[in-house]
Amino acid sequence: MSASVAAAPELAVLLVRPEARHSENHIKHALIADGFKILERKHFVLSPEQAQAHYVATTAGDIDRHAFDDYVEYLSTAGSSIVLLLSRFNAFDELKTLLGPTDLLEAKDFAPNSLRAKFAVSSKLCALEATLTSESAESDLRTFFPNRLRTTLPSSDETKLLLDEELYPVLTEGLTRLCKAKPANPTTWLGNWLLENNPNRPKVSEVAPAPAAQLGAKNTSTQSIADAGAGDTAIAGDGDWLPPKVLLKPPGQLQLSEAELEEELTRILNANNPHAPQNISRYNHKEGIFKTSPNVDHVVVHFEFDGYLVYKVEEVAAEAPPAAETSTETEATGAAETGGESNEDASTAAAAAVAALEEEKKPKGPLRNQFNFSERAAQTINNPFRERSTNTEPPPARVFCDTVNQWAIYDAYMEDLQAKEKIVKDKAKADKSKANKDDDKQNILPTDTSHNDDAYYKNIELKKALIIVERMANQNTFDDVAQDYKYWEDASDELGDRKSGSLLPLWKFSCEKEKRKQVTGVCWNPKNTDLFAVGFGSYDFSKQGPGMIACFTLKNPSYPEFLYTTESGVMCLDFHPQVNDK
Repeated sequence: MSASVAAAPELAVLLVRPEARHSENHIKHALIADGFKILERKHFVLSPEQAQAHYVATTAGDIDRHAFDDYVEYLSTAGSSIVLLLSRFNAFDELKTLLGPTDLLEAKDFAPNSLRAKFAVSSKLCALEATLTSESAESDLRTFFPNRLRTTLPSSDETKLLLDEELYPVLTEGLTRLCKAKPANPTTWLGNWLLENNPNRPKVSEVAPAPAAQLGAKNTSTQSIADAGAGDTAIAGDGDWLPPKVLLKPPGQLQLSEAELEEELTRILNANNPHAPQNISRYNHKEGIFKTSPNVDHVVVHFEFDGYLVYKVEEVAAEAPPAAETSTETEATGAAETGGESNEDASTAAAAAVAALEEEKKPKGPLRNQFNFSERAAQTINNPFRERSTNTEPPPARVFCDTVNQWAIYDAYMEDLQAKEKIVKDKAKADKSKANKDDDKQNILPTDTSHNDDAYYKNIELKKALIIVERMANQNTFDDVAQDYKYWEDASDELGDRKSGSLLPLWKFSCEKEKRKQVTGVCWNPKNTDLFAVGFGSYDFSKQGPGMIACFTLKNPSYPEFLYTTESGVMCLDFHPQVNDK
């Protein structure tokens, strides 16, 4: 009868290095999704002793002195790290699979979904480190989580084995050397010897010193980390353990879900040149300004060679004379046909055949390039160029150069702007003069925007001052009329039995613009008793034209206060009661 014992969950320690501290939440979500339970979390800057202990616990074999010193210096100066205590069944194997290889390129190629493939900066800055054995886990528990260590005492057999294998040999050798040395202070000498010969001290191998260039690069800026992350070509001591650049997360950054973060995006290769400039500006002679060229040449020429061969389909080959061909067959046929004739006929036929061959050898048309030839004595290994610019007379060219700077471009733009404004002003003046000539023929809508260009209507204080001056002038001009209106009495009114007095004209209100129109209506303003409106139109309904409304005041009989032009004649008018109440 056998009893099965359930396996206990294993404890593992995970160190989130300073370069991956900003990705802590994503790492936690990945651990929880894989079945790990986070028992405890600590956030602090590692001391050199803690960094040394963790390096020894997670490194197998001999230790490189330079790598060890750089590692300790980086973890103790780069910033705070995060230590997580994890629990899971078969924790070491699952954590090794989840983390992925330590080499960044290998992790991206063979384990693209691993944590190191997502968050590592380079092979040296691997973002995450973990204990993958029970011995290393116990060492890290002693360093970071001493309260989680086992509290039960070892058995007598375990104690005896520990004393026989580790304590007694070292102590025996130390006491032997103490007897041989016979120091003045034996206690201090033995303590120093035990510290130097501690069997649990990490074994450091002596390596050749790094070149001066590499040692000097140790104190470079954090740009070396970015270079290491870009190519993973950095060597030991090249500043790989310096603090990385801290990524600042803006407050308005888009928050993505886990599904969106895990989504794989396909990169499409195209033929565009990434180094091609995108802001080339060329001068547009038509518009007279500098404009950005939308077309960017992405063609990169790696090799160029000018040949001298000509395709048969080209015009140059079609116009060239055909090569000399033998006419043996033609001559043989001609000789056979004329064999039985007389010698005179044979000579005539031969002369005709020679003339025909010469006619065939002549070019059908003039060559496009009469100078495209090469003498036998001047022939070299260089093939002649088939270009018009080298084989013919070059076209006339003119060299123009100038220096363009910021203020020259600014002056050019300002001159162009002034020229445009001048054109607009000239056009406005021409339109205004034309409008004044055709004022009687055009129908103007009742609006107040016709006086926008007049300073009288723009400045309110000036307008008020001009109105006061105008009324003062009218008061002096029409003073006699005002005196007659107020104090004049006709003596003839007292004679006879007249029940009513006589009427005499005092004021005459007229508008020069509407002399030819008829007064069709008059209306007094009920609120302002000195203001009245006059409507101008025509009683001849067959000949209707534009009308006008003029508002006069007794304070200024010379000219109306307001003028409104209408499309048709005014037949009646009145003041709106709501407007009067305002």
